[in-house]
Amino acid sequence: MNPLARTLILAALRYLEGEILHPYPDDAGIPTIGVGCTSYEDGRAVTLADPPITEARSEALLNYHVDKGAARLQSLLGNAPTTPNQFVALLVCGFNIGFSALASSTILRKHIEQDYPAAALAFALWNKVRKNGKLVSSKGLTNRRAYEEKIYTS
Repeated sequence: MNPLARTLILAALRYLEGEILHPYPDDAGIPTIGVGCTSYEDGRAVTLADPPITEARSEALLNYHVDKGAARLQSLLGNAPTTPNQFVALLVCGFNIGFSALASSTILRKHIEQDYPAAALAFALWNKVRKNGKLVSSKGLTNRRAYEEKIYTS
């Protein structure tokens, strides 16, 4: 990943996720820590009983997940033409929804088909969280997807 893309990804994630050094439930109730991380490097899921972490530990965890996500995204993209901003938007989205979900998404399918306008519009489809077993629209996710779409199209 080029250094500029890495800088943009880290800045976007910090902007969108914030940084909380103790475990907390995200909007969907998933235990999270640091800059939106739901698991540790060894694959263990974050729990609400975990101890707080330092800023340095948060940074290391974020970098691990960005590197892992970039490798996964690159494998999903194959040889599909992708601008640096498209890569940033796709990675930031995948960080949030999961790269398995991104892999089967209309966003990625349309991007690989080089139908960039349709790919950009498809970000908005991922604006829901599961609460009490039902998918409900989230204002925060609606705003996040609009931000990712803006990055994707710029």
